[in-house]
Amino acid sequence: MRTILFFLLILVSAFPIKADDTRKQPRIGAGPCQWITFEREIGPTVVLPQQYRLIVAERFSNTTIVAKKLHGISNQVVLDTKRPWVEEMVAIEETGLVAISRNDGQIEIRAFKVKNEEPLAIIKTSASDIVRMAASGRKIGFSSGKGDTFGVVDTTLKKVLWEKTGLEKGTAHDVAFSSDGSQLMTSGAGIRVYNSVDGRELKVVGHDRQFGVLSVSPTGKMLIASVLEKSEDDFDDDAVSIFSLPSLKQMYLRRGHDGHILDFAFSSDGRVAFSAGYDRSIRMWDTKTGKGWRIPFAHDGTIGRLHSYRVEQVKEEYLVSTGVSDRQVKVWEISKLLAPLKTDP
Repeated sequence: MRTILFFLLILVSAFPIKADDTRKQPRIGAGPCQWITFEREIGPTVVLPQQYRLIVAERFSNTTIVAKKLHGISNQVVLDTKRPWVEEMVAIEETGLVAISRNDGQIEIRAFKVKNEEPLAIIKTSASDIVRMAASGRKIGFSSGKGDTFGVVDTTLKKVLWEKTGLEKGTAHDVAFSSDGSQLMTSGAGIRVYNSVDGRELKVVGHDRQFGVLSVSPTGKMLIASVLEKSEDDFDDDAVSIFSLPSLKQMYLRRGHDGHILDFAFSSDGRVAFSAGYDRSIRMWDTKTGKGWRIPFAHDGTIGRLHSYRVEQVKEEYLVSTGVSDRQVKVWEISKLLAPLKTDP
């Protein structure tokens, strides 16, 4: 009996509370992460590392935007209850502001200091909607939901620098900047590279493959991309492709996810990449060897976003994952995730 109780205690301590737990106050779990449960479905999220703030768009008939402290996580501030449908959010790290894309093709620049504040700027693009964005300095790259429009806006000049419209559907699923911001990369039928100032196309690789989500490592030396593939049962699964930069030479192509990948994140040194999506797991990839590990059932449903940030005071890095349908945001200590790397992927 003591042996059985011992193993039950291990099982309970290994996993956090389920998403349907009725306790709504954020709390520290016994598992390897801290989590917050929201009342409604979670849309886009953004982390402001210098402020240790998490901005969350909760979705129902409209969007409620909520801010929480990532450390001292119990406080919550409702920032906005009047927003139309929010598609994407990115942090403008140079200014501490946030860019929000709406389902009408407009980009709002917000400070999120007080409730229901007016946008500092609204930039109108030619896109019918904007579902992916990337930030570099004060530039924002964007792409539409159909992938037929993409471009770059300048948040200082408060205008579109350039955009390409009327393209074939799926031309630009996602966008990512090079580390110096001089180039914008897009995914679709290949990875394409453009001058971020004037939109000139500079290079294309992998035009025989269909790419999805993109992310550039903090060191600027690697690009990670999801690759659409057909599985044995004819369902769409995404593989992971890692390229070296600036050459865009493919280093690794790895499989492991069931279904589409929705987001990536990196450790601060770029040594480890994280991926997540429809299959509820978080995958970790050694970017030097291509070896992978996983956290199975990290959420009780689709994982929509990943963010990573570092807290210098404690010399610790954290990974933030957001579950769409389980309404949970989880904060993982990266050092603890990387400790048991002997687990098979």
